[in-house]
Amino acid sequence: MSNFTNASARRLARQLCIHCSKEKRKKIVECLDTDFRIAVLEEIAKLHEDMPLELRDTTPPGRIPNCS
Repeated sequence: MSNFTNASARRLARQLCIHCSKEKRKKIVECLDTDFRIAVLEEIAKLHEDMPLELRDTTPPGRIPNCS
């Protein structure tokens, strides 16, 4: 059983979404304790739902990336 608060999971999730690439985020999340990892991933999912499509690190459906 881990000793953490939801606020700390929310804070880490926000930092990972804003400041880290997808690969770096994956490496960091893999190092976390199981309970804390679940809490952080839940918070990341909530943030992605609220985040505008333009700010996400994925290409929106139907949009072709500019390769020139």
